Amino acid sequence: MKIGICTSLGKAPLAVDAGFDYVELSVSQMMAGRWDAILPPWDTSEYEGLPIEACNLFFPGGVKLFSSNWEGLFPVIVYLNQAREILTQIGVSIGVVGSGNQRRCPPDVSFPHKGDPFDYLFSDSESPEEILARWLAATSGPPGTVFAPESLERSESNVGVNCASFSRILNKHGVGYTADAFHLLKEWESEGREGGLSEPSKEFWADQLPHAPLHTHLAQLEGRRFPQPNDPMLIGFFDRLRDLGFNERVSLECNGLYSEDYKQAISNVQTYFE
Repeated sequence: MKIGICTSLGKAPLAVDAGFDYVELSVSQMMAGRWDAILPPWDTSEYEGLPIEACNLFFPGGVKLFSSNWEGLFPVIVYLNQAREILTQIGVSIGVVGSGNQRRCPPDVSFPHKGDPFDYLFSDSESPEEILARWLAATSGPPGTVFAPESLERSESNVGVNCASFSRILNKHGVGYTADAFHLLKEWESEGREGGLSEPSKEFWADQLPHAPLHTHLAQLEGRRFPQPNDPMLIGFFDRLRDLGFNERVSLECNGLYSEDYKQAISNVQTYFE
């Protein structure tokens, strides 16, 4: 299993020097000033030599993927296609689609959804999660970068906040998912900790991760900091990944993780593989 870190372009070399297998950068930063104005090929020289195997922070701020009238809506398909071209060009395997505010759906949009001008994507869709899955299915897949949305916590969005149902909807459309341990733990906590349990049960992890994810994000629940060795909150997460045969990438997405902590953070995560 590879260990990576969500970081900025400027800090990426420090992370690689410290021993991270790869870095996970921002899609929206890469796309800034490119996707709607400049045709490919793009100048991606600033990313050369870096092991950028995944990217997150997908949509730029201020974007709305869902609208009650759908007029002047952000051109999702165009953006996804352009983003995939850039990501593929620099060798990115996984594009994590989070962007909670951007994918928030207005409460007056009703489902099942009918009568839109883009029938092949919208007709008879049962939920905003299904529309997102259709968008990604239409623009993602090998060869090249594959999109893998992550479930979020309810404070961030109202679309895709339950990994159990979200991952199943994505799977129905042939789209994989990212399992974010911190978001899963936040929702577990918000739902009442399974009646007051001290840590999530085996059944919780089996329900939330019904099949193997394509990618993972990792942070401890307390303070969203980098995990300490054998955190009981995270042991079940890794047990479930082992049960599913997951052996891909885990990206640290943490607060307060500084370059002087990098080697210790890598060592701590490795305890979960032992």
